[in-house]
Amino acid sequence: QLALRQVLPRDVGVVVDGVYAERTRAAVVLFQETYGLPVGGEIGEQLHTVMSVLRHGDDPQRKAVCLELDRRRERDRRRTEEAEQELELASAGRDPADGF
Repeated sequence: QLALRQVLPRDVGVVVDGVYAERTRAAVVLFQETYGLPVGGEIGEQLHTVMSVLRHGDDPQRKAVCLELDRRRERDRRRTEEAEQELELASAGRDPADGF
C-alpha cells in the first residue's frame, strides 16, 4: 500500500492500513492498467518489479522502464485510433483496405 501511495496520485485514496480491501485492489488495477501490466488486481512479480523501479528515482533502469511504457502507450493509442478509423469507414460502407 505504501508503494502504491508513492507512485499513484494522492486522489486515488490508498489507505496504508495493511488490509488488502477493495480500495487497495482498485489501486492495484489502476496501477496495472496505467503501466501496461496484466490486469487482475493481484500483486504479482511484474507489479513488484515495476513499482520498485519507479520508487528508486532517476536511475537508468527507471528511465528505461518509463521509456518502454511510453512506447507501449503510444502504440496502443495508435492502434485504438486505427481501429476507430476502420469502424468509421466500415459504417460508411467503405472498405478499410482502401486506406484512410
